[in-house]
Amino acid sequence: MRMQQQRGVALLIALLIMATVTVIAVAASNRQQTDIYRTAYDLNQQQALHYVIGAELWAKQILWRDRQASAVDHWQEVWAMQLPPTVVEGGYLSGYLVDLQGRFNINNLMPKEGEVNSVAKERFQRLLAQLDLSEYLLDAIIDWLDADQNVTLHGGAEDNTYLLKNPPYRAANQQLFSVSELRLLHGFTAEMVEKLEPYVTVLPYVTAININTASEEVLMTLSPTLEREKIKQLIVERERRFFPSVTEFLQHSAFAGIELNPDQLTVQSDFFLLHAEAHIDHSQVRRLSLLRRGENGVWVVGRGANM
Repeated sequence: MRMQQQRGVALLIALLIMATVTVIAVAASNRQQTDIYRTAYDLNQQQALHYVIGAELWAKQILWRDRQASAVDHWQEVWAMQLPPTVVEGGYLSGYLVDLQGRFNINNLMPKEGEVNSVAKERFQRLLAQLDLSEYLLDAIIDWLDADQNVTLHGGAEDNTYLLKNPPYRAANQQLFSVSELRLLHGFTAEMVEKLEPYVTVLPYVTAININTASEEVLMTLSPTLEREKIKQLIVERERRFFPSVTEFLQHSAFAGIELNPDQLTVQSDFFLLHAEAHIDHSQVRRLSLLRRGENGVWVVGRGANM
């Protein structure tokens, strides 16, 4: 009888051990399967990232060939055509270029000399008015860019305002590095920044507006007396025929009887933004690359999710 009890206990222990081993084995198998999925995902992400970076080579070649072929940039050129989804190993890659000089460069407001550029200031005021945004937002930008702690009237703000926020921070007192940085400025909301984004950029140098790629809203900033319907017509004509020079642009009937300041206008662009996207299996990578084109080539000067 005692022997049978011992055998029963031994059998129970054996079953418990077997159950424990089974649980451990299943858990290990699940972990291994998870690790395999995670490794596959990481590999796909890396592969997608490499394809996105590879898209930069495509963009650089397109832009350099364009510069060698013509000194005028417009929407009918090859660089302006979207790269359709292109099959690559394991997925596809797509991308397109945007001429950032078709937008208003906010850093033009405060050149490195430290004085507000009056032409840029007036144009930005007109842009704010078109978008039904407060003109006082301009004051906040100027105080963010300038090196002093003097608060600009109405909408300005310096350290004494930003240090009261939670968490506290200081005015940058330097150029903006991205449009999204505007969200930090006094008076700005995320909705306001989203409203501005299609029409503005931040570039490290003073740049001119390319009249061949600028939107209706940006062109309307050139003078307070412009008629929107005439600018709309100009844009329709521009889709068929670009302007070879600023002089010819200013001779258009839309500007008849209007004194237009040609300062900071151009038909040639140096800064472009590449939007690249790669899909590998279930992995997806989007990347923005800021490209600068010069006399000797094209360079990547910035990368990120927001620029």
